[in-house]
Amino acid sequence: MMERIREKFIADTLQSLYAIEASLRKDVDASDTKILIEDIFTVLHQIKGTAPMLNIHGIAQMVTPVERVFLTLREGKISFSQEIKSNTIHLVMAIIAELAVNQQDNLDSEDKRNTLCFFESMVL
Repeated sequence: MMERIREKFIADTLQSLYAIEASLRKDVDASDTKILIEDIFTVLHQIKGTAPMLNIHGIAQMVTPVERVFLTLREGKISFSQEIKSNTIHLVMAIIAELAVNQQDNLDSEDKRNTLCFFESMVL
């Protein structure tokens, strides 16, 4: 039973992440950006809370600083910049790789480290 729940979570999360990645690669107007920020925050929050319960290790730690950045974006304290957009695409790709290929990275360790450092630096 737990394995089915885990598989469903992974499938649903992958679907959401692919949709987010596609949206991030498009030019969007201000109202669509607000919706995108909300969608990204929601998916990251779900990953952070659910992945550890399903023994999907490492992902929650990856998304925690990013979730804080998107919370700050939701609150209007910072603006959605090209740099945030670019790093979010990198992170989404890394999460997809973690989920899709038995938690193996699709980014080399330096790219992943740089992306995570970027988000961590924004919430300090």
